Amino acid sequence: DLISAQSVSGRILAVLVFVLSISSAGIYIIEANQLIGFTENCTPWSRNALSQADLAFNTVFLLFFCIRFLAAQDKFWFWLELYSVVDYCTVPPAFVSLCLSQSWLGLRFMRSLRVMTLPDVLQSVSAVKSGAIIRSLQMITIFLSVWLIGAGVTHLFENTGDPQSDYSNPNPISFGDCLYFTIVTMSTVGFGDISPKTSWGKFFISIYIMFALGIFASFIPEIAEIITSRSPYAGSYKKEHGRKHVIVCGAVTFDSIESFLSDFLHEDRQETDVEVVCINKKEPNLEFQGLLKRNFGRVVYFTGTVLSPADCQRVDLESASAVIVLGNKHTEDPDAEDASNIMRVISIKNASPTTRCIIQLLQYHNKGYLLNIPNWDWRFGDECVCLAELKQGFLAQSCLAPGFSTLMANLFSTRAMCKSVRANTWEKDYQIGSAMEIYSEYFSDSFVGMPFQDAVEVSFNKLGILLFAMEDKSDDGDRFLSINPSGRDTVIYHGCHGFFIADSQEEVRRAYLYCRKCHSDVTEPKQIKACSCTRAEDSAGAPGVDSGHCCGETHELTRLRGNSANVRRPEIQVVSNKALATLKEAEFGSEDNFGEFVEPRKESVEYFDLTGMFHWCPDKNFEDVMLTPNSVARLDLRQHYVVIVFADSDSPLIGLRSFVMPLRASNFRQFVFIGNLDFLQREWGSLKNFPKIYMFPGSPMNRVILRSAKINLCDMCVILSAKSRWKDQVDPYLMDKEVVLCTLNIKAMSFAEGLDTSVQAQLQAFQSKDAKSKSLLAKVAVPILTEIFVGKNIQFLDQEDDDADEEEIYNSQPYACGNAFTAGVLDSLMSTVFHNMNAMTLIRTLVTGGATPEMEVLMAEGLNLDGTEETPEIQANRHRCRAMQLSMLDPRLRPHEQGTFGDLFTGVFKSHGILPLGVYRYRDSYSTVELQTTKRVVITNPGSGFRLLNSDMLFCLVPFQQSS
Repeated sequence: DLISAQSVSGRILAVLVFVLSISSAGIYIIEANQLIGFTENCTPWSRNALSQADLAFNTVFLLFFCIRFLAAQDKFWFWLELYSVVDYCTVPPAFVSLCLSQSWLGLRFMRSLRVMTLPDVLQSVSAVKSGAIIRSLQMITIFLSVWLIGAGVTHLFENTGDPQSDYSNPNPISFGDCLYFTIVTMSTVGFGDISPKTSWGKFFISIYIMFALGIFASFIPEIAEIITSRSPYAGSYKKEHGRKHVIVCGAVTFDSIESFLSDFLHEDRQETDVEVVCINKKEPNLEFQGLLKRNFGRVVYFTGTVLSPADCQRVDLESASAVIVLGNKHTEDPDAEDASNIMRVISIKNASPTTRCIIQLLQYHNKGYLLNIPNWDWRFGDECVCLAELKQGFLAQSCLAPGFSTLMANLFSTRAMCKSVRANTWEKDYQIGSAMEIYSEYFSDSFVGMPFQDAVEVSFNKLGILLFAMEDKSDDGDRFLSINPSGRDTVIYHGCHGFFIADSQEEVRRAYLYCRKCHSDVTEPKQIKACSCTRAEDSAGAPGVDSGHCCGETHELTRLRGNSANVRRPEIQVVSNKALATLKEAEFGSEDNFGEFVEPRKESVEYFDLTGMFHWCPDKNFEDVMLTPNSVARLDLRQHYVVIVFADSDSPLIGLRSFVMPLRASNFRQFVFIGNLDFLQREWGSLKNFPKIYMFPGSPMNRVILRSAKINLCDMCVILSAKSRWKDQVDPYLMDKEVVLCTLNIKAMSFAEGLDTSVQAQLQAFQSKDAKSKSLLAKVAVPILTEIFVGKNIQFLDQEDDDADEEEIYNSQPYACGNAFTAGVLDSLMSTVFHNMNAMTLIRTLVTGGATPEMEVLMAEGLNLDGTEETPEIQANRHRCRAMQLSMLDPRLRPHEQGTFGDLFTGVFKSHGILPLGVYRYRDSYSTVELQTTKRVVITNPGSGFRLLNSDMLFCLVPFQQSS
């Protein structure tokens, strides 16, 4: 224990021996400087204080030598150890000087070798822990030891003289001069002002210079490496006074950060003076360094990890506005990636429980683990953006309303219009719409007491912005999200804020600046500026609003409850424009394991899950819903959904439950999943309680299976891939080969000979009330929605378009038409959620069909969703506003045909409460030639003067009374 640094006594002894050794070496240097031309001091020992102190020190060294000897396992090699040799050379002279009453310098300089134990001593007392510092100390102490030993030997030989000359030729030289001489000799400079005179001195220097130079030369590369290894990203973040910062960790790569910054620092954001602090264990590559230089002053980078409390302090985590944890979408093991990010959240919450955390997860079933974190609280802005859940939700909503995924993805991301787009083209109208975003802002006092319907008209006609939702209050004071509420009972109150669709935050600011008194005569929305009334309101302050109001500041927004058992649920549901099926429709059940079906049976009662949001049915065995080419013929498949999944037996699950849930919130169309048998069986565990779902094992490229699934009669064919794209491929262009080939394969299939495929024929079929004509329409072209992993591969989906390889995916034709989708466009949600705490509540309401926190709690407990019959409470909760796709031929819209979007918006909202969001128009309507394709493009929130066509479809928020 005495020689071990593991005990307190051992650490004390190690420090004591080191201090005494340095002191003994210091005594030697003092005496050597006093004796010039001599190596012996004849002062009596009783009057020599230095000799007395040195004897005391060497007594301790002798005791320590004995302790080391007793503790040594190999007694023989102990005698040959370096520090044993040091003791031989220094301890005996101290005791001899006591007997002879004179001291000899001799080899006492060997005690300076003890300086090499400095790194070990500092480590034993935990003074240094860094490997670079320890190695630097080792090299420095070795250099000092070699320097002092060289100076000591030179001093001894020069001041003693040559033995062969009977010591008659000493060269008087001080120890300081010896230090100077040896250092210039080691550096190979050799000024020549001092040189050895004795033969032994010359011989020693000849050997010493080679030895010292070798040590010095070997240290140079390592010293250079240590000096250059001082990374510019290893410091600490120095926060500027009054400036916010947000920390980004997790999958910090060039692509992910570039995508994040393009939205987070977009000019349309009012709050752009937020510094982004990236932290990652790896140093940025050259491409990343270029990104940091382009965003100098707004983005900083540090090496480290939020799993380390020390690194959390380096980036000032406690004062951060939020910590954003990015996920790696390219990982082979998404569950492991989610687990790593959840661990980061745990570390963040341990370091600072109140710091807001926004995490990006890949798999829906991993969301439940976040509920196990004690300090995770959505009320303080903690949020989870699940890519699988949202991606599947967007795809599902596009089955009900084609183009809906493009519409919503554009609204929840911040983009700017391309300046090179030609006028009077579909690209111009599409890009004007894609530049629209959803913002939230407080209402001015001029709106207080105004019904929601009147506020919508004032916002659209007077302010030039589209109000579609607001923060409402229940009787007990709880706040909740209300989307296009029906009736005139919902009124604007003081401190309420609404949700708007506009081009920038500056435009939405008009809702806060609007003054009925001062702006009554204003004809142009741009003329609405802050007036004296508004400034008086700012100085007085408003409930829930800080005096320095900025709607972009997340801490000033009230976090709204989403779906909950205690407050009203978000009032939204997405349905198609066709009549909803009911449980009274025939449903086939299986008679045995080979997919044979029994007679259809009638259901008289509707069942829902415990949350009341989704239709429910009792558990079914996989064999009961498995189809074969023979058994599928007994099903009357028409206007159903075909979901093609490319997967291997061991592919990670993609969460098909998140795809089915939005479509089972109000819809009873049949599902046919085509894919690998083992994979479908693994997904079935989360789908077994949803009615009218069938599994068709087989190759999605097999046209026999596609025809058996009656793909030509489906309402939508969705093509997904669950394969590990990084397992065998490194070329990004090959990562989507299956979905691209399948898309082209389906497009090449012919289902009806001699059928008129012109758009005019389709319009006639659509307008016709004849069921036979409508059935022919379904055979014209299979509606396909393809999920693309690598955005650039979208160019291969349509051979007729002219999309360039370098073009952004959201400007490509398949994406603009709503025929393709990629999870990459969801990256912007991380910044959207940061700027608006209620964004995810709104997104879940619009996209996921009303998935509730209660459902996530049940999933975290590992419980299955039990069913319940419809109750008055469930029925009331399901009476929600719905997003629908209406045709201009709809009787409610027909009075406004050939009119403008502004006239239609005002007229249909005032008469029916229907709130239009955008237009779904034939792409070739912009061409003077005859229409050739059925492709439509999504135009979000067109201007008031936008001229409508009879062939247009409209995305609308329809009140329950109008949608039933």
